[in-house]
Amino acid sequence: MPSSRDPCYASAKDKERLKLPVWRVPAGELEGLVMRQLVRCEELTPGTLLSRQDVRSMLERVVVHPDHIEIRLAQLDAGTEPLIVPATVIRRSGETRLSISDKASCRARPDAALVKLIVRAYQARQLVEATHTNALAAAAATLGVSGAYLGVLLRLSYLAPDIVAAILDGRQPTTLNRQRLARVASLPISWQHQRVLFGFA
Repeated sequence: MPSSRDPCYASAKDKERLKLPVWRVPAGELEGLVMRQLVRCEELTPGTLLSRQDVRSMLERVVVHPDHIEIRLAQLDAGTEPLIVPATVIRRSGETRLSISDKASCRARPDAALVKLIVRAYQARQLVEATHTNALAAAAATLGVSGAYLGVLLRLSYLAPDIVAAILDGRQPTTLNRQRLARVASLPISWQHQRVLFGFA
């Protein structure tokens, strides 16, 4: 059972935080919470053990707020939402503990950049299908994109329906961002191959 002498993380005390209280969070509990969320949100096999190096490479930062813990992943779009875990720091009998809600969620909201890419992909396909003459050039002009980028959008309009649904719901693997999706030069025709390629299977 943790004691007050267990290792803790303490909030920084710099010029911007001089008047704020110092937060102390038990290191073991915080690290365990972060690892569980990474395993869950990266869709790894339950029980997967992550090394400290693995965790450092996957994280940008972890911020402890009064009512939740914010886990910001590395190498994601600026518009991508962090992982939010409802939790509070409690002090009891001289000990500091984390009270974690069962409502912890992998993602606060869908990734706006990814959703916009999917929407534009379907817009491109509808424009091409509705135009009889010079369809590609007309669609590119209407969307204000180059012919090459129109090709990217048209490919993405053939994503597996369950992949599209996961993106719209914000349930895609955290490694799947707008850049990665848009840079796929050859999208597999097989929906199962698409799931493997993007980390859904």
